[in-house]
Amino acid sequence: MSLSSAARTRITAISATAPELAPWLSIYEVVLAELAEPTWSAVTPESGGEGRRGLAPALAGVRIPVARAPLRRFWGRLCEAAARGASGGEGASGGALRALRDAARLEGTDLFALLEAAIDHEAPRLARSAASLGVSPAALGPVAQLAVMPLLQVCRRALEAAVATKPAPEREPGSASLNAPGTAVLEASAGTARGAHVLPHCPVCGAWPTLVEARGLARTRHLRCGRCGADWETPVLACALCGEQDHEKLVALQPEQGGGARKVDACLGCRGYLKSLTTLAAWPGEVVLLEDLATIDLDLVALDRGYVRPGDPGAAPGVTLVEAPEPRWSLRRFLA
Repeated sequence: MSLSSAARTRITAISATAPELAPWLSIYEVVLAELAEPTWSAVTPESGGEGRRGLAPALAGVRIPVARAPLRRFWGRLCEAAARGASGGEGASGGALRALRDAARLEGTDLFALLEAAIDHEAPRLARSAASLGVSPAALGPVAQLAVMPLLQVCRRALEAAVATKPAPEREPGSASLNAPGTAVLEASAGTARGAHVLPHCPVCGAWPTLVEARGLARTRHLRCGRCGADWETPVLACALCGEQDHEKLVALQPEQGGGARKVDACLGCRGYLKSLTTLAAWPGEVVLLEDLATIDLDLVALDRGYVRPGDPGAAPGVTLVEAPEPRWSLRRFLA
């Protein structure tokens, strides 16, 4: 299947300016191509979701039926691409990813459990999965995070579509509100020790935000999730991660080139940071990680000054993946 025009345009631009990122882009192209497969359009959360209240992400506690065979084929293609991209398939990293690719094809591999652990950022479960596959958690983790992206993107779209057909319910302060089409926005504030601030984790899948968009002529500040593509607003004069509002503790780091269109928003309170990029309109959900990849230089600026991205999970949703029933019209049933 073809990639979206926005994604293709961005990949072409990144390849021209940063050819060293070609191995990563080839892996991400596999993910983007998978997003275009019709198999994923049938994926819909079975329970919970848009009607949840409180601070939990919209996918908290839901069951998601997934067709196991297409998922396993995608996993195999993803691992193949990762193995090719890791030092040309040579050396320790390439060998580890080749082992991951081969192990993923085994019938005994519990792929659902692995992806549930990836969605929840649950390090102990990921470590157990890595041990069972014979690879290191460092090799397994990034591939598993990419593997859940098609699933989370379609779940976000399904939740937005469901909300678009229903009247907006009354919400408790801090509850997630999905705006359709194409965005998930947290409208209320959540109280903390440092004051009221917008929920820091993704209101759909619970991950920490990947980037900040300074959007439009007004430069409204939107947090974006690289996993599911969600979009939620955050105040301008506050740390999006911890809620710090003391302007003396809020730091803007700018590279020598790029002016105010590309900068790092850092916090002296929590020592965390997010990259902030100016854009006229919201990026499509599948492009957010490409923008993250294209701005690695900003990560280096932040890390060099002692700022870090959050290492712990944002808010684990506790999703349960279940095998989707075969459609009645399947060829297997027809020939039985």
